[in-house]
Amino acid sequence: MKRLTLLLLPILSLSLMMACNLSGGQESQANIDDAVASTVAAQAAAQSEIDAAVQATTAALPTLMPVATTEPVVVTNTVVVTVTNELPTESAADYTTMSEEELLVYIDQTVNQAVAATSASATASSSATSDGDVSSSEVETIEVYVSGAEEAVELAEEMIDYYYAVYGATATAAVDELAAVEAELAAISSSIVALNDTLVEIEATLDAGLALAEETIAQLETAAATAATSAETAMANLQIQLDEIAAMTGAMQANAAETIAAASEQFATTLANIQPNEIASNPTDAIAQVQGYLGLVQGAMADNAISPDEFAAIAQAGANAQASLNGLSGGNADFSGLSQSINQLTGQLASGNLESALSMFNGIAASLPAVPAGSPGGRRP
Repeated sequence: MKRLTLLLLPILSLSLMMACNLSGGQESQANIDDAVASTVAAQAAAQSEIDAAVQATTAALPTLMPVATTEPVVVTNTVVVTVTNELPTESAADYTTMSEEELLVYIDQTVNQAVAATSASATASSSATSDGDVSSSEVETIEVYVSGAEEAVELAEEMIDYYYAVYGATATAAVDELAAVEAELAAISSSIVALNDTLVEIEATLDAGLALAEETIAQLETAAATAATSAETAMANLQIQLDEIAAMTGAMQANAAETIAAASEQFATTLANIQPNEIASNPTDAIAQVQGYLGLVQGAMADNAISPDEFAAIAQAGANAQASLNGLSGGNADFSGLSQSINQLTGQLASGNLESALSMFNGIAASLPAVPAGSPGGRRP
């Protein structure tokens, strides 16, 4: 617009000059007309240039996009955590049903998770304070890491206490290593509590719409540094204990495999040589034998281990029940199928496949046929 105004000023001046000198003749008028035409042409060219420039500038402008109100979290440092196995959640794994070696492996994983979460919370805190301020979104991000660290520490401590209660009397070597692990977990927990307390204070200040004091930001920086140091120290110290626990776990698993193999061989021999020594002569007693067999199986599997004596009793009861059912089947499909199921269940127990055995046990118990009314009693050797 300023450019147009500057172009019009000479035209106005020229017009005034023409008005003051009308006696200049035809030649003067022609010169004036030429000047006016040239000026108008220049004005049009200038306007065209301006329009083209405006159009080009408009086309070059970026399209405005909606801007999210949540401030992005900038993380300047990357924490790389190596986990050998995915950490199961408490809802997905009930540690009270685990074997000793499985429990030690789970404790190892959970402790590593606690250290990793503590390190991540420290890194996020340091990143948040790097610009001299902390936003609400940054606080929320840090709180996620802190919460994960707290939960992992709590779960690890619970499992260690459970290990003491169940295996503490006999596993003295593991108990010594776990005691050292507990000391490191206590240090991590203390640093996490301090970090969380500072976050609570910052969150309350931000929620009130107040600016954070420099002292508060410095307090978060200090808490983050303490948490980072705790995580680094814990990882260095824990590596020795966790390596020892891993070695003990490996030895336990090897011994367990050897024990299972030896037991399976012994059970197979027992099963091959067993002969029925009591055969029921009526359906009532036959079903009672099946129920007795199932009772022995249930009792033996209660501790997830079957001793040779337990298996010998199960094999004998199973042989008796099978002989009774086979002798009374006489076209009774229920009795014939039940006898086959007992044979399969005993075979799974002999092989050490307790999970499959439990599934078969539940199937037999649920499908146990009713005893025909009025069946006479009696058994024969």
